[in-house]
Amino acid sequence: MSEFDELLSEGFELLLDKTNAPTISTKFGTAKCISSPMMLSKELREHGFWPKMNGTVEITTADYARLQIKDRTVVEFRGKGLVELNLTLKVVGMEPDPADPCVRLTLMAEAGGKAG
Repeated sequence: MSEFDELLSEGFELLLDKTNAPTISTKFGTAKCISSPMMLSKELREHGFWPKMNGTVEITTADYARLQIKDRTVVEFRGKGLVELNLTLKVVGMEPDPADPCVRLTLMAEAGGKAG
């Protein structure tokens, strides 16, 4: 990893530490993340504008490996903001990029999972 990549990673982790960042969890642990507005995604889905995807999150590459996330991994998303969210979601897309210290995950509601 280059010095620039290390600096970007440190900045991302600092951002997570300084904000009320939501978390995603698997049986291997929990990680803070940056997410698209999950509540807005839920409203769009309920009105038929966004039928499948719940949203996206970005986590560090190290957390991605530690949580052992693969296609169709079920994660728990927890966030506090205007409303508290506790969602069971499934990973339906992963965008690792060697030039980026983060991985973007696309999430979808898990059948029979928690919805709010």
